[in-house]
Amino acid sequence: MPGAQQHFETVAKLLLKNGASPVVKDVTGKTVAHYGAGGMATKMTLAVTDMCIRAAKSHHLFGKDVKLQGLKTEEMNEKIGIVGGFDPDSNRRDVYLTEDNKEVWIKFENILLHDQTSKCQPYPLLTDIQDRLGSVSLHELVMPSESPIATILDETAEFLLKKHNTSIYTEDCDGCSPLQMVSGLGQYFSERAVSKLVMEAATKKGRETRKARKQEGLSCANCNDCFDESNGGKLLVCSRCKVVRYCGRDCQVQHWKEHKKECVVLSSISGGVTLGSPSEFEIGDGLSMFTQSFRGGGSNFRSDSGYKKPRGKKRNEKFVIKCQGNEDSSPILIYDQTRTSQFYLRPEQKGFKEILKAIRNEPAWQGRKTFMKASFDENGICTVYPEKAGVKSHYTW
Repeated sequence: MPGAQQHFETVAKLLLKNGASPVVKDVTGKTVAHYGAGGMATKMTLAVTDMCIRAAKSHHLFGKDVKLQGLKTEEMNEKIGIVGGFDPDSNRRDVYLTEDNKEVWIKFENILLHDQTSKCQPYPLLTDIQDRLGSVSLHELVMPSESPIATILDETAEFLLKKHNTSIYTEDCDGCSPLQMVSGLGQYFSERAVSKLVMEAATKKGRETRKARKQEGLSCANCNDCFDESNGGKLLVCSRCKVVRYCGRDCQVQHWKEHKKECVVLSSISGGVTLGSPSEFEIGDGLSMFTQSFRGGGSNFRSDSGYKKPRGKKRNEKFVIKCQGNEDSSPILIYDQTRTSQFYLRPEQKGFKEILKAIRNEPAWQGRKTFMKASFDENGICTVYPEKAGVKSHYTW
């Protein structure tokens, strides 16, 4: 019914232009986004939701006294007016100029609150506003649906995640976010297309966070400067812990009193953490191991102990392992790319806290997994190196 769909869009435009609130909620706390960009979304409802999302970004100014700024027509700047409705076609707000007694349509960036002391905060992104149970529309998309009407779930997910950057971390009243719903075993019970898009968004966010942290980390621990001309613009690394950086010797000496205790801890980690003997892992206890790729895909069941060096590796030869888990009370799953070295590390066992800390400090995968180096010695004892892994973004398994 193309005609009917166009009619609804026309009505939505008319309402917004006349000042209808795009952030209004019903008795259950749901907004337009819950209904228009949820499991029952259609192309028409997505179009209406898109209008409301754009209108919500400037709706906090509705009815407020403002002044105009940054306009090409100089005589219009500094004029005072009252903000009215939103035009979805032009992305402009209606401003009634009180002195001139006329209406003009102005872009959001050219509107400034007249009273700068006014506590007028922008609304959150419309698709991140929660209902009374804490849910957003993305929660509904993740859940599997057998409805014949829900035929554009992947398109709706792209609308939310790629076009409007909807958060994947919003938790409902049970403390469950869309990311948690598609992680781990959840990926086998959620909508596969939506799950993939959520994980892609998580990876992208993680890379951005990791890049920002890396840039922040490339500064002197003492003075926060990025370089010192006396050493050619290069940062010096503490020779003991190999982690903390300084722009020069003077800063290193000044910072030593503060860094001393931390250096001992960092040195012990960078030198490797011994996980213990095989007997500590209760070999033969019948524990069934289930592993899965963070990015979705294959699974692998094992009942034998995998606490051993990988196939093709020599004693004391370092290799890359993946560590998965983020709970204090749950085991950490550790395995190499071939899965020939694969075992669980339980909370009470040596090395658990160090590896868990490394996982939680890894921004690229939201503190749920990380990669590091490991090796097995002549006695079959495993040592892991949380500070060593190379370029982690290269690992896709």
